[in-house]
Amino acid sequence: MICDNTAETTDAPNIEILRTVYGAENYAYIRNARELLLDLEDKSTSSGNTVFVQTLERIPIIMTRCGVLADYAIDGRNCILIDDENAEQLKAALDRMGDEDFRSEMSRFQKQDHAERYSMRAAARKFAAATRD
Repeated sequence: MICDNTAETTDAPNIEILRTVYGAENYAYIRNARELLLDLEDKSTSSGNTVFVQTLERIPIIMTRCGVLADYAIDGRNCILIDDENAEQLKAALDRMGDEDFRSEMSRFQKQDHAERYSMRAAARKFAAATRD
């Protein structure tokens, strides 16, 4: 799966190019995906944050480095960060995803990270703490 606003087409049978997909539509795609490659074209906006958080508790993420998502991404723990247009890093990340022990540990951490930082319960705790102060 690729969510891309500029790619025209691909001949790869296991890749589908999507545009502006989030919310319920994103969940339908990630339910059947093995991992998500989040390649952020515009590094000055946090346009990938919704997709990142929605995917976090479900499947492993490989993501291009992006300063505006630095607070979300923990390289090697809740995602693997790679540089733009670096085929060697992408191949290494995909190889690493083939290690079932690594995938299992990343998945465990992703679920924990989501629960602690992005779940509705986490939002309620943050809201309650803010209103007490």
